[in-house]
Amino acid sequence: MDKTILAVGATSAIIQALLRLYAENGARFVLLGRNAERLDVVKNDLTARGGKVLESQVLDFEQLHAHEKIIREIFSRHAGINVAIIGHGMLGDQRAEQNSFPAAEKSLVANFLSYVSILTPVAEIFESRQSGSLVVISS
Repeated sequence: MDKTILAVGATSAIIQALLRLYAENGARFVLLGRNAERLDVVKNDLTARGGKVLESQVLDFEQLHAHEKIIREIFSRHAGINVAIIGHGMLGDQRAEQNSFPAAEKSLVANFLSYVSILTPVAEIFESRQSGSLVVISS
């Protein structure tokens, strides 16, 4: 089966390693990440390895209420997406998070709530199709 992959956190080193394997088999990609320049590097690397990048887009993982609309628009433009790989996040500061609710909240948004806000519409779309694969990598 042909793979069209939505990669959220595409600039993450572990996600890039996984995407490279798919690229060598000619997969197509929609890339989401925090940094446009780093997304361009990933796009060029995947293309050089035999993949095809259909779209790359900067996503603010802290804007939780925008995620559903963005995800649905992406699936509308790229109806063939059949794999979603989610692997973004941030490395927190344990001491700061123990002593400061705002620091703990920032980590929870990046490493948990943003996953939920992205995975909910993806899972709903895949469930309505009765097909699709989710790969979730988190710490």
